[in-house]
Amino acid sequence: MIKAILARIRWNGLSELHQRRHTSRSAAMFNAIQQRFPHLKHPEQIQLKHIRWLKDVWLVQQAYADATQTDYKRTLALLISALEGDRHWQKALKIEKNSSKGGRPEKCRTIRTRRCQ
Repeated sequence: MIKAILARIRWNGLSELHQRRHTSRSAAMFNAIQQRFPHLKHPEQIQLKHIRWLKDVWLVQQAYADATQTDYKRTLALLISALEGDRHWQKALKIEKNSSKGGRPEKCRTIRTRRCQ
């Protein structure tokens, strides 16, 4: 399941180290989702409630340091984009980006595809 999601991400010059870190964090998150919700077999089956459980329950249970939790939330935002979760997901999870702040442009992007119906 994770290979299909990672195939939608374009790293655009992101260092190999950061790519591996995002990949390992996303693998840990998808493993947690699959253990908690074993009926999910395809990425298209992941819904907002599964991501909300991941952020609100699993991430808290891991008791990571604040910086590590921030890294996981950054990876989660990338995965939501790869899952084609819309702005509604980002608002519901309170991880939307404020475009008025400015800052560096993002290096990783996701490919938009048509979801299977």
